[in-house]
Amino acid sequence: MWKIPEELLSKHLDELALNYVFQQMVQPEAFLAKVRELYGQPEASSNDQLDLADGRIFGRYSQPQRIGDEVVGRVWSFSDITERKQAEEALLRNEALLTEVQEVSHVGGWEYDIQTRHLTWTEEVYRIHELPPDYDPNDITNDIQFYARDDRKEIEEAFNRAVTTGERYALELRFETAKGNHRWVRTIGQPELKDGHPVRVVGNIADITERKRAEEALRESEALYQSLVKVSPLSICRKDLAGRFTFANQRFLEALNPSLTDLIGLTDFDLHPPELAEKYRRDDRAVMDSGQAREFVEERAVLGGESTIIQSYKTPIYDGAGKINGVQISFWDITERTKLEQEVAHLASFPALSPYGIIEIGCDGSVRFANAAAIATLARLGLDPNARQFLPGTPEELILLRSQCERNPQTQELHLGEASFLRVVAAPPSGDSLRVYVTDITDRKKMEEEIRALNADLDLRVRQRTAELTAANKELETFSYSVSHDLRSPLRSIDGFSQAFLEDYGALVPPEGREDLERVRRATQHMGQLIDDMLVLSRVTRSQMHVQETDMSALAASVAEELARDNPQRNVQVSIEPGMTAAGDPQLLRIVLVNLLGNAWKFTSKQEHAHVMFGCTRDAEHGLIFFVRDDGAGFDPKYKDKLFVAFQRLHSLKEFPGTGIGLATVERAVRRHGGGVWAEGEVDRGATFYFSIPDLYTSIPTKGEQP
Repeated sequence: MWKIPEELLSKHLDELALNYVFQQMVQPEAFLAKVRELYGQPEASSNDQLDLADGRIFGRYSQPQRIGDEVVGRVWSFSDITERKQAEEALLRNEALLTEVQEVSHVGGWEYDIQTRHLTWTEEVYRIHELPPDYDPNDITNDIQFYARDDRKEIEEAFNRAVTTGERYALELRFETAKGNHRWVRTIGQPELKDGHPVRVVGNIADITERKRAEEALRESEALYQSLVKVSPLSICRKDLAGRFTFANQRFLEALNPSLTDLIGLTDFDLHPPELAEKYRRDDRAVMDSGQAREFVEERAVLGGESTIIQSYKTPIYDGAGKINGVQISFWDITERTKLEQEVAHLASFPALSPYGIIEIGCDGSVRFANAAAIATLARLGLDPNARQFLPGTPEELILLRSQCERNPQTQELHLGEASFLRVVAAPPSGDSLRVYVTDITDRKKMEEEIRALNADLDLRVRQRTAELTAANKELETFSYSVSHDLRSPLRSIDGFSQAFLEDYGALVPPEGREDLERVRRATQHMGQLIDDMLVLSRVTRSQMHVQETDMSALAASVAEELARDNPQRNVQVSIEPGMTAAGDPQLLRIVLVNLLGNAWKFTSKQEHAHVMFGCTRDAEHGLIFFVRDDGAGFDPKYKDKLFVAFQRLHSLKEFPGTGIGLATVERAVRRHGGGVWAEGEVDRGATFYFSIPDLYTSIPTKGEQP
């Protein structure tokens, strides 16, 4: 302990040795004072702490030495408690960190001892309730009164089930604080079992008021957006980066083909001739590549051999991270407007009887002819009856205009008062005049302005929703970083110091103490795994997808090989159909198979000879479906709706370990591909998990390739 040099000991240089010992102490004077105090009180015992300059800490114990009833001296003993003290300090730092995290995230923890009926709250729980620290929470009936009247029965029944049957619960409920403030909270209760019976319930309560408000605002925004799209006079659709339709309003379907009811997942190549489909694809890519909205005018063939002329407006769509992930298209039919322009020119042969205004003006500026419709139009607008205002300009300007019209008629918009006109100016075959054809397009201009305003409003709403999603993703990334770096480090310290203490002093600790330390280690390891699984779930939701054709059979074989390598003692027969492919993100699809095949491996662990199969099938509702089947523990079908909800488990941790996040991760990964996931099973008769990845490139093995 003192590391006294052998030379001092062998020569009995006691004073030098004592000075050497004092030099190692942080407070040698306090040490001597304590020695004098104890030798002045022969019957006294002492148990305190001695700090050395090199950082070591020793427990110091002293008691009287007796021969019979007579005190003849003192016995001193020292034990190195450095690692224990460091573990205690790490635990205190972790408690401080958890308190800070609770304050920042508005999440408080609580614990209920079923035997003693004692309830303990953390500081954040008091803050959420807006209660003083001296409030006694042990009156459960009174605690439940903080929940909204209609929600009290639900929380009371859930808590009673947790206490009596060990059933976990997670609820989002309305809440009123002690100061009368209305909030939303998420409360979770996790029973802890001993010999199959609950002995305590631990949980947390989180203030989710802001999240609920944001969700409600987003729902209202989405509902308003959808209502605007449905009643819009425009035909509106959306496509993803691969050109697949992701949305189309009813007017779009009717304009494209009245017999269509849905086109989600289709592309332009499924609806149009290859040349036209390729043109649309080029136009879409130009908008997505440039990030700029564009307008197009084109002729489109429709059923019955006719054709229409449409004007379209294409804008890029942004995801929550601010990246372009598709294109939105709005278009309207301008066939009638185009025909009107053509008719105006055609009616030049019938100027006097034409319902449209026709005026002939000489290059000298004189009005040589104005039909009744032109004069009536000016009178209706309350303007001067001089038809010259339909084509103002000096003689020089009129001569130049005629030379231009001899090559091509000139079409322009003209505004007189509050009215708008489409004006076509042509040059008669002979002479020195100009013929002007005008038609009132005021109503059409108003409609176009309304359409442009609607487009601008839709574009603004899309940008606002994108900004909200970007902010939400940024907050989630910040929280994920905090969880990953600020929580896992102290958890590793607690686990490591607990293990070191068991290895060094396990023999000196009673069995109950060793079991308590083992429980601390198991809890920290479980929490670490839970944090890792939650981060994976978060990344699955937020990561950018890279879609490509993926060999599902090879992917499953790789996962199965890893499972077999990690569990060499297991006897599991794995069957994988060859030749299965799907167009999707390989990383996300691997996560799906790791969780589904890993679950099959885990829940067949009690089978001496287990069987796991990965294959595919097809039905009319879902098309191509992949499945993972096993003959393991299975599940009660009445609980199948809970399978894909985070933290919902149908088996206890003692039976099968896990965090309850794997299937929720599967559901999100599949949903990001536009597919679905579901399951079938029976208790002790195995389970089958299905998932669909809809895509034009998904394929199944041909006949003769079945294993």
